[in-house]
Amino acid sequence: MSRGSVRRNSFSASQSLMPYLESFEPRSRTLAPDLRRFLRAGTPGSWEEGEEMLTTPHHARLTGEELPVDLMNTVWSGPGGVTDVLATSESTMDWIREIAPRLPQQHPSFTHWLASATPLSARMAAYDLRRLRDAVRGLAGELTGDRRQGLPPVPDRATALNVLNSAVAGAPHWPALVWRPRSEPELGVQGDVPGGVAAVGQIARQAVELFGGRDRRRLRACPAPGCSNYFLDVGRRGRRTWCSPSCGARVRTARRRQPG
Repeated sequence: MSRGSVRRNSFSASQSLMPYLESFEPRSRTLAPDLRRFLRAGTPGSWEEGEEMLTTPHHARLTGEELPVDLMNTVWSGPGGVTDVLATSESTMDWIREIAPRLPQQHPSFTHWLASATPLSARMAAYDLRRLRDAVRGLAGELTGDRRQGLPPVPDRATALNVLNSAVAGAPHWPALVWRPRSEPELGVQGDVPGGVAAVGQIARQAVELFGGRDRRRLRACPAPGCSNYFLDVGRRGRRTWCSPSCGARVRTARRRQPG
């Protein structure tokens, strides 16, 4: 799929997702209550993956930040409009596969899900990740005083907190000892929820730790014109200005070209 292509996948409410949703524990379904109400009501129409303006890049975009920050940076604006890495289930699965090694050790069911996720579970993962992404972007915007324009609106603080905390509560997990043949024992993670819910919950938990810990003071919004990225300034002196060298170079070049 080309970077500029628009992907719109939809399914009618008559193609009910309720059997899929009912396979979850009740607490794991709290991340998408509006979707559940829509399906139960049998409202005519369809649920679409992403908005009409959103485009999907060819590959997952990772900025090398902590996972919650990398999630924030999956949407950006440019000359061609808004680009969203999570606009479709296919691109979302690509992104999850890219970041999977950075998640805590997962139960074998998660690895199986990555390799054989059904279309419905992939759609749900995309929906939940987009919702979580918008929530953490909203909270990051409040922390950094970000007033940048050009991206889809983010929820208010109360809604964002509910989405974030519900994602964590919906994917309970606990430590497990993993000891493979011809290897050392290691600490793993075990859970009893489907793979997509587990991935969203793991990222949400890391976001809670980020916003609730000292590192939140290191969160920055890149001030380069046209950039929508966030980053963590982990330098000893805390003087990092740009999300990447390219943003800094672009700003310096623009300054040199200004008359006078």
